[in-house]
Amino acid sequence: MKEADDLSGLDFSSLAPVHYHYYPRLESTNQTAMAMGRQGAPQFTLVATDEQTHGRGRGQRQWVAPAGKNLSFSILLRPQLPMMQVQLFTLLAGVALAETLDEWGVSGHHLKWPNDLYIGSRKLAGILTEASSIGSQVSFLVVGVGVNVNALPSEYPPELQGRVTSLAWESGQSQPRGLLLKSLVSHFDRWQQDFLEAGFGPLRERWLHHWQGRGQPLRFYQDGVENTGVGVDLDEQGRLVVERSQGGRLAIASGEVFTMEGEKYHALGG
Repeated sequence: MKEADDLSGLDFSSLAPVHYHYYPRLESTNQTAMAMGRQGAPQFTLVATDEQTHGRGRGQRQWVAPAGKNLSFSILLRPQLPMMQVQLFTLLAGVALAETLDEWGVSGHHLKWPNDLYIGSRKLAGILTEASSIGSQVSFLVVGVGVNVNALPSEYPPELQGRVTSLAWESGQSQPRGLLLKSLVSHFDRWQQDFLEAGFGPLRERWLHHWQGRGQPLRFYQDGVENTGVGVDLDEQGRLVVERSQGGRLAIASGEVFTMEGEKYHALGG
């Protein structure tokens, strides 16, 4: 089991070329992968660490992960796509996470638009996508993923203990991080190839399959004015479609959206 939990010597030779870089400790896997991208790192460069000292979530929020317990990794890709499609890779990573958990027999998980995966009301994983451009086209992008694997809620700061969960907490036993990372990368690779070949349609359908936000009351801001409505769909650009209380539908691409109970969603581009 110790070998299955070890991230330092993983073999990805069964997949399409994966250029794997393991570090015991980093400030941020996304920061390292972005720097490697600027230095010419190839397609499907994978950066993983046992400890992040300055992990980030969306909006420069800190991502907290006890050392040696969870998964923190980033994947660098060089797709020939316009920059407006970069954040679709956040949704893609969410689907890869959800289908990995299905494969591992984990129940009760669901996606929250656009970048989180929950079990029940507790957060299990988060995604942060960044990119570098040449004009309006992608030069490279980096998809960062954090998964709470073996850290228990009691190991987090008090303000987070009631809001996070982990695979170990849900299953009652520790999980092999190395094997989990290989499974996640396999699902991610399959979906990124499918997306590049078939477009967003199949990926959108799978994302909606794992989403539980349809019909959920929301409040959001448009031109500085608070509005309310319910989540109803995901459009072809990956935007959250809301049925407004005052009538009509709106596709939200940026800013922040909140559930009526006050729980925050973070919008694409927000």
